[in-house]
Amino acid sequence: MRASAFEIVGGGDCLLNSHIHLGHETTSNATCWALCSIAVHKDVQHKLRQEMLSLSTETPTMEELNALPYLERVVREILRYHSVVAGTVRVASRDDVVPLDEPFTDMYGKVHDRIQYVALTLTHAD
Repeated sequence: MRASAFEIVGGGDCLLNSHIHLGHETTSNATCWALCSIAVHKDVQHKLRQEMLSLSTETPTMEELNALPYLERVVREILRYHSVVAGTVRVASRDDVVPLDEPFTDMYGKVHDRIQYVALTLTHAD
């Protein structure tokens, strides 16, 4: 069912407002965890500050920020450790087999060297 212009712009549950709010929450949540993590890990804070002070300006461009390797690693680690998305659900669109580099033994003692998916099977990833 299509949403009306009234529902998108401001009526009912306001789809536009909901999407903006969702983006706001994930961004502010990630920013809070980043600041908290950097405050707790003084060595990371010091090294990150040194890298930031190596810039020739107080208002760096995105290109200049993207060129900072330690900042990149810190941001990736914070997002990995404090994921803004709790999990993802996927649905197999067709039967498939995924080979594994290393076999594993399940809780029943059976050894598996591949994972088999059946079409329309839900998979939850944390």
